[in-house]
Amino acid sequence: MIGRHKIDHPVVLSGLLLALAGLLTVCDFLEPLNWLVYDNILRHAGSPPPDDIVIVAIDQESLSELGRWPWRRIYHARLLEQLDSSNPKAIGLDIIFAEPDHRNPKDDQALASAIARSGKVVLPVIFEQSAAGRPLRETRPLPILSDAAAALGHVDTELDADGVARSAFLHAGLGTPHWPAFALAMATTGSARIPDPLPGVRAPPAGPAKDQIWRRDHHLLVAFSGPPGHIRQVSFVDVLKGKISPAEFRDRYVLVGATAAGLGDHIPTPISARSRPLSGVEFNAQVLHSLLRNIFVSESGGNTQLAGNLAISLLLSIIYHKLNPRFHPLVLLVGGSAISLSSY
Repeated sequence: MIGRHKIDHPVVLSGLLLALAGLLTVCDFLEPLNWLVYDNILRHAGSPPPDDIVIVAIDQESLSELGRWPWRRIYHARLLEQLDSSNPKAIGLDIIFAEPDHRNPKDDQALASAIARSGKVVLPVIFEQSAAGRPLRETRPLPILSDAAAALGHVDTELDADGVARSAFLHAGLGTPHWPAFALAMATTGSARIPDPLPGVRAPPAGPAKDQIWRRDHHLLVAFSGPPGHIRQVSFVDVLKGKISPAEFRDRYVLVGATAAGLGDHIPTPISARSRPLSGVEFNAQVLHSLLRNIFVSESGGNTQLAGNLAISLLLSIIYHKLNPRFHPLVLLVGGSAISLSSY
């Protein structure tokens, strides 16, 4: 009886509740619940398709017309000439041109000239490990293309523990996070109003720069505007043939990338309808959409989450012990509802 009385004492129970809340927070046991809440918000929130972003899709129709991938780079040069005549704000070529075209060397020069004439083209940087045990490396476009581009931006995407991509890092790089995200580089090229300082959770102070460590900064949750196909797309081959009105691209941000199945990156996201992943170029378009409207979501820091959970647990514990036992179920119901509403 004495032992049971001690365990039932309000102070003991409150201490156990606080310890449990702290343990769940520190060990990230609540992370799946956070993901569940955030994913459901995105699926039901939605917003109209952005009218300032267009994707030029390397789709199945384009592959059927122009042949198997990779295509000759003269096609990309001609596409840029078509797009540039429409006066877009920025053009993001979400394609890795890391090696020279030895069969058609003049195509590299033609593409570089088209990029330079535009003055609005952003090219991607990726990080990769060429083989097991080999060091990480940054893969950039050919120097002739990099030098002609208006900007370079990283296309690194991080998956959460459940294999879903919910966030983006506005800066990343080997040694130091010196590369802007691809979407951020496009927004800057297009003279968009970027928040200063940049939003997002900052990385903790790092030690001496090490070239073989990929570092990230300004971590943000992406406020996806809709499911795959939500952002307007036009076919690469239709643009190349002049079938799309120039007005479709005027004063807009244009992203060019692969959407065909089996070509390019396909990323699982919270808004991937019926297990349909988002193409890499669509993911970057969604990040750009969030950045242009400054509607990113920043997660609370670990200390803030811990303090909040402990405060809620302590408050519920005090109310629980002060009220008549017959109101205890009501306290639990109201408390659970309050936590859910605060999460939303």
